[in-house]
Formats: sequence, structure tokens, C-alpha cells
Amino acid sequence: MIAAPLRTTGLQGVTDLTVIATIKDGFVPGAYGRVSHLARLSRVLAALDAVRRAAREPALQPSPFADLIGRFRGIHFFRFAVLPARNASSPHRFLLNVTFDGGWEPYMRLIWGPLGTLLDLMFCHCVDYPLAFHHSFDDYMRWVRANERPAGFFYADSAATVADTHYLRLIEEQQRNAGDAADSDATAAGLALPGQLARTIPSDYAVTTSLRVLKTYAGMLPMFPPPAPGMPPEQHQDAILCRFTQDLLRDLRGWVAHGLFDPGQRFHLARAAADAELGWLMTPTPPRYIAPERAPPTGPAPGAVQAGIASAYPNPVLHGALVLLRVTNAAQARTWLGAHPPTADNAAVGASDVYTQIAITLSGLRVLGVPTELLDTLPREFREGMEARAGVLGDLRGNHPAYWRRPRRNWPAPVTGPEIQLGTVHLVVQLRGTQPISPIAIAALNGGNTGLAIQHVQPLQLQAPQTGEAAGRDLFGFVDGLSQPTLTSPAQPRSYWSDTVKPGELFLGYGNSRGDGPLLAGDQRNLLLDDGSFFVVRKLRQYPERLDALVKAEAEKLLPNATNAARRDLAELIKAKMMGRRLDGTPLVTPPGAGGNDFDYRNDTHGAQCPFQAHIRRANPREPLPLQLPPRIARRGMSWVEPSERGLMFMAYNASIAEQFEVIQRWMTGANSSGISSDQSDAFLGVPEPGRRRTFRFVDDSSGEVMRVDLGNEPLVTLEWGLYAFTPSLAAVKAIASQSIGKPPKLKEPAETDINMRWQQRFDDDEAEIRQAAWDWVLANKKPDGLAAGLRHLPGYGWLVTDPELVLAVLKDNGRYFSVHGYGERMKNSIGHGFLGMDDVPPKDRLINSHPAVPMRQAA
Repeated sequence: MIAAPLRTTGLQGVTDLTVIATIKDGFVPGAYGRVSHLARLSRVLAALDAVRRAAREPALQPSPFADLIGRFRGIHFFRFAVLPARNASSPHRFLLNVTFDGGWEPYMRLIWGPLGTLLDLMFCHCVDYPLAFHHSFDDYMRWVRANERPAGFFYADSAATVADTHYLRLIEEQQRNAGDAADSDATAAGLALPGQLARTIPSDYAVTTSLRVLKTYAGMLPMFPPPAPGMPPEQHQDAILCRFTQDLLRDLRGWVAHGLFDPGQRFHLARAAADAELGWLMTPTPPRYIAPERAPPTGPAPGAVQAGIASAYPNPVLHGALVLLRVTNAAQARTWLGAHPPTADNAAVGASDVYTQIAITLSGLRVLGVPTELLDTLPREFREGMEARAGVLGDLRGNHPAYWRRPRRNWPAPVTGPEIQLGTVHLVVQLRGTQPISPIAIAALNGGNTGLAIQHVQPLQLQAPQTGEAAGRDLFGFVDGLSQPTLTSPAQPRSYWSDTVKPGELFLGYGNSRGDGPLLAGDQRNLLLDDGSFFVVRKLRQYPERLDALVKAEAEKLLPNATNAARRDLAELIKAKMMGRRLDGTPLVTPPGAGGNDFDYRNDTHGAQCPFQAHIRRANPREPLPLQLPPRIARRGMSWVEPSERGLMFMAYNASIAEQFEVIQRWMTGANSSGISSDQSDAFLGVPEPGRRRTFRFVDDSSGEVMRVDLGNEPLVTLEWGLYAFTPSLAAVKAIASQSIGKPPKLKEPAETDINMRWQQRFDDDEAEIRQAAWDWVLANKKPDGLAAGLRHLPGYGWLVTDPELVLAVLKDNGRYFSVHGYGERMKNSIGHGFLGMDDVPPKDRLINSHPAVPMRQAA
């Protein structure tokens, strides 16, 4: 399917979504009386609105049950509306408009999952709507994209999140009530929104109100008839209403399940008034869509994937180079790719050998010949690229792409050329080894018959681990690379936290923690995507001297009369609090389990040990979040050092850029996972805003005193540039090299009896693959028809113009030989007369009329 020409509308991480779908015509089959789809939808909307207003406006107490939308922090506005028909012959349409925090893809996961029953209740009245309950996430996203209407302009007053509203209300209430009480500062420092919303306490008012809501929706059952015998589950109307009501009143279901309405219990009298409705509410629900498991759940076969993704390179591999390449000759580049495959993850690599990993950008896949129809099915965030998604990522102000220092052409060294446009980077090759990468190894990628040209080379390195430490240290002095996701279970059971993840978190083609299964067998994307992983690159400049000066100055300010040793200890503690680990990698929370990474924050609910604002706590909260499990990414970064600058080349792998890397990156710059205000950005990766003070606040373990660290107005890390690429499997690399990915099926000429209908379907089909296959057949089999080689006559269908010069001749004909009169007739019978096809002279005896205009335009 061709990707819809849409762009995600948003501003500073606040995103807007508008969907417009056609409402079904006619009456609801089997419903009591004669109720149309439009009438039933209108009544459902009225009921929803009445329940919502009753819960917010006249209620004497707060809403007694968790609102289906409000329980998920992140939705600013959510509205439905029926758009009236333009005229008597056109349909009514249904509009959804919602504004939310974060990226499109994580929110779509919410719509498909926890909010799916609400959307099913609404959009089941619309044409071609796939019920979220019975369809995969991918199928659901395709329908939404097909019916999405992007806003031309979007305005948001600020980047404040919905969670900020709740957090600031609690802070204001605490300040208003406690004032300058002795413990108010510590209480504020330990305040964070809970990860999961608390259950409602069942009061008499709560039960009464919930039963009224239940009766409201149960009263709609006559309009949602039970299924006829043999009807497939996705057409069961009563189940749609029941599932929505169960989700809305999940607290009430819990009270019933816990026996609070049983004889002799607190609410047994209330049951008598709503016994039938409560029985309906407790109807067992069949399992929702379960993705088929096509690939083995244990992960890729040995040697199927490139090295460095499933597990880090061995410790002696401390040197590397990142090489950005441009394809200058696609045929030669494919030949080179086939002859020089990347290193497999199980390859035996000698001490003097070099690991090679190859990632390909979107433009690179296109240049290497992967069909556009296949590329258009790839995830939108990958196709849009990192620069276009700056708002979602929090790459604002000084980190915005407008200020990036893009890599310069620097090969052969020491010549330094102009900045390169990242859109011209086709291949991103990593070379890693135990020794510095030699110029000879790099030069082998360039020129000659490789079909490649080196644009930029970035030397990289890692620090060797110190004695007793699990990994080397980064430029800030911390042991780096801890807590990496793995596909293997730990040899020793973990008490608090395990890094084991499902294969679908790192590689495509497998189930993941979000409930997705692999692509179905026969999908053309399988060969390209299976066992592949998306690759994120960000060149980060670090300022360790700023960090050292900052913590030293703050320690002197906080302990003006202390010894130098005490100040050094405090400076090191400040660093540890900012990171969430000590310099040697030891976690701040106790007690840890087996190993240095077996811990969570269950015993540190107020952030006294590891602050909520600490880097590792916000990057991985180690607990289920309201919308998902914490996303994981495999980090394989290396340091870079230049004469006057140094930093980290951040490199990471994940199966979903939007739902893994982008979520974590957004937490770093705001809207974080730890339950505090999004204004409290990460101390290391936060982007300063001129005129606003950045403060890091934590509680000293020994004294209980709140300490505030002035982070200054200069960043500790800046973003130089970044890009997204795709790391294909060994089989996909081979297929790209041989151009065997995504070849359209060959078509045979249809039988004479149905030739007109069959050709019209092929040339007018929405599927680009079918249209392209039809044109491929025409162009491969075009024959002279007595006029010119560029004309192809299909009996019963018309003439096709395939030669560019003849296309221009047709466009300039001015009605002498060619006509589109048939279009005028069809428009007249549908939407009325239009300027297209209103020829003055009847089209008889003309060479081309009616259908060929569309194929002619596409051939041009």
C-alpha cells in the first residue's frame, strides 16, 4: 500500500490527530425497531457526553470511577463529532480529534489497546472500520492513517504535559497546606505521581453512581442486537457495547468479583435493583486479537543477524570507526554488498580482524533498488527521519537541527570539506577491532569498483575496564554500558530486575512486550525486515570539564567550612545522584539482588536514595507504566576524541524507533517517566533555556536535608547531528544485493471476456504493487500498433500511451484526436458536471476516450 501523503502535526512534543470516516448508510441489522447507524451513533455520543458531564459538573464528590480516557495521563483533549452530509446523496461522516503528549505511534498503541473498546463503540458505525479487539496493531494503524487528516496549522499554548497538571496541583496543595513547615521541602522533593493510578474506594456514592452508568449503557442493548447463528465474532454488536462498558466500569466489576454485592455483604441490597445489568457486566470476555507466532520465539538463528546487536562486542574490541558512505553506482554497490557481507553474530573473529556492520538509510535502500511500494510500508518515524521529529524527541533550542554541526567531508584525511547533507548518506558502516582501524581497511570501502564514496570517517574508541569493573568508563567518569537488554535468561535468578527481553524488542519478525506478533508469512516485507533492527546514531559532544567545575563549586557552596576531602566526597555524591549510580556503577538503592544490576525502586518510593530526576531512573523506571512496560534499547556507543572536542557517538538498536528510542529520549528532555514535572529535565541531556535556571534537587541520605545543585546555563551535552538507519539481516543484505526483494508479481494478459473490467481494476487499484505490475507488463510487451511504438492497444479497454513524447502530444491535442469525454459522463452521474471531460464535440471516431486518461497520466 502506498503510504498516505501525511505528516504528523505537533509542536514541542504535543501532537494532534484528526480522523474522519464515513458513517454507514441504512439501518442496523437486527436492532429493535428501525434505527440507523447514524441515529445509534448519535445516541451513544449523547450518553457518553451526559455521563462525562455528570461526573464533572454536578457531582458532590469526585468521580467515583476511573474515567476511561482520563486514567491514561497524556490526553489533553478528546472529541467526537458527526459531520452532516453535503447533500442528500452524500454520506454523513464521523470526526475524531485528539491532542496528546508524545509521538503518534505510542499514542496509537493506546488507542488500539486500552482505549480500543471506546473507539470500537464509536467507529463500528463507520465503513471498513477494523475492530481493535479483533485486529492487529499494524492493521489498525493502516486504517487510521488512511482516514487521517493532518492539520495545516496546530497551536499549543505550551509544552506542559497532562501529567504536569496533576503534579503541579499536588505541589500547590502541599505548599498551600504545609507552607514553611519543617518537612515541607523534603516532602516536595519526594513528591512524584504514582506509576499506576490507585483503585477507587467503594463508597455508597461510588456504587450508586456506577450503577446508574451501568443502567445507561445496558439500556442501549436493544440497539446492539445479539449475533445471528454463524456470525463471525467481529460482527457481534452486543459484544462491542459490553466490552466498552466493562472497561469503563472496571472498578465496579472488581467490587462484584470481590463479593461486595453478595448476600450479607455491604452492597447486597443494591444488587437487587440491577441484578440483570450486573450479570451482563460480568459476562466473560473472549481473548482479544492474539498475534500469530510465525518465527521461533527464542530469537534469530545463530548467524542470521549482524554482530553487535544481540550482545555487545567482546571487551578487547575497544577501537572503531563510523564511516558514512554515498552510493555512486548502484549496480557496483550491490555487487560489492554481495561480495562483502557484514560480520555475523556467531562469526569467529581473530584478534587482528575487524568486525564490519552495515546499516542502510532510507535513501540508501531507495538507491539500492528496494521498490518504493515496499519502502512506503516501513515505519513512518524511519521514513521521516530524526531531523523531522525534533519536537517529539525534545531536540529543541540549541539541539534543534537548525543548529546541528553536520559531519564534514574528511576523506582522504587531512582534507576537510564542506558539511554533508545527511540525506545523501546511504550506508553507515561500523568497523570495530582490537587495534585502531587502519586507513587501509577504511579505503577498501571507497571508490574503485565498490560503487561507494566515503563522505565522512569518525574514529571511535572505548576505555578498557578497570580491575573489578564490568565495563569501561565514559568521559564523565562513570562505568558505562550497564543494564543492557539480552535475549538470554540469567544463570542466577534475579530478585528484583532482569534484563531479559523478548526477541521482538531488538529484532523484527518476533513478538514483543507490546503484544505485537511478526508479519504474516507471505508478506513481502518479511525478507527485508526479518531479523533486522533499526539503528539510531547521535553524535553527542560532552563537556566533562563543565561537570567537574560545577560539582566542585556546588560542594564548596554547600560545605563552605568543610575539609577538602569532605568536599570531594560531596562532589562525587552529587555526580552519583545526578546519574543514579556511583562512578564505579554501583546502584544507589538498597538492597540490591544478585549482581550490580538486580534492583528496582520499590524501596525508594520517595526518591531519597535515587532521585526521581536521576538519569538512570528516568531512562528505565523499572516498573510497569500506565501505558506500557519500560522500553529497552541495546546501547553500543563509543567515545570520540578530537583535538579540542570530545564526546559520545550514541549508537543503539531497537525494533521500534517510535516506541522505544524516541520514548526514552523524550523522557530525557521532559515528560519523563518518573512522575515529576517535565520541566525537570535530565541533568546531563537536558537542553538549557536562556533566562531559566536549571536546578537539580536531591535528599542527602545521611542528614535528610534537601540539597539543590545549580546546573548553570550551559549544557553538559549537546547534539551535533543524528540519523536513523536500518541494519538488515544477513539474508536481507544478500537479497538487496541481488535485487530479489519486493519484485512485483508478473501478470498474464486476462481473458478476452473480462479484459475491460480486469484492466480497469489493475490500473485504478489503490495498491501500488498491482498498478506497477500492470504497467510493467505493458511496458515489457508493448508492440507497434500501426501508429507508433509508444501506443499500446488493449482490446475492450482502450489505448495506452507509454512514450513521453506521445504523452505530450496527447496533452497538446486540444480535442482533435483524443478525448476524456467519458470522465464527464461519470462525473455527471456522481458529483455533477466538472470542467474535466466537458468536450463540445461527441467523442465518436476519436482514437482515445474514457478510460485511458488515468493510465496515460501514470505512464507519463
